[in-house]
Amino acid sequence: ARRGVARSTVEPAVLSLILVALVLLSRLISAAMGLRRGELALASLRGYNRRQLWFLGMLEPLLILGVATPLGVVLGYVTSRYLAGRWLVPGLPVPFILASGLAVVGVVVVTGVVAAAVVRDAVNEPLSAQIAGVRRPTRAGRGMVIVRLVLVAGALAALVTAWSRSKPKAPDATDLALPMLLAIAVGLLSGLVVLWLSGLWVR
Repeated sequence: ARRGVARSTVEPAVLSLILVALVLLSRLISAAMGLRRGELALASLRGYNRRQLWFLGMLEPLLILGVATPLGVVLGYVTSRYLAGRWLVPGLPVPFILASGLAVVGVVVVTGVVAAAVVRDAVNEPLSAQIAGVRRPTRAGRGMVIVRLVLVAGALAALVTAWSRSKPKAPDATDLALPMLLAIAVGLLSGLVVLWLSGLWVR
């Protein structure tokens, strides 16, 4: 019973930490790829084809992911056993359940997708922009605009659903998703406001 209470208490916090870590990881991968733009430009000048540029770009994040995944799994399992012994009952068995394995696979897959998206942007960049070393801002495509609108609409729907309850209930998926959706919506809206004010100032 104590293990079940601890799991239901810790899981929302773990989900939030995983999402924050993925966002930070995507920014770090983007920054690292920005530092390697000169390397990709030099490879293009030496005659590397698209497949070789993809291999060169994906090699670093995949090596880091391959080393970090087993270390993270082992460290997480050992730490969870230690915390269970300290917080719950000494000697309490802590099995590696299927949900934990799915979470590990999900994080690895999302990280690989983020790395592939960043490398794709770097490979598709023209050689002149790579040599210049400065990435000029571009307008968001129609797909990104639709994704932003859907996220903002989802945040508003979750907020209205949470406020419309007459009696407090046990936390559900709406309560878990509401803070993340609100954070994304506020970030998108504030970013659009900053872009609009910047454009107005330039004009």
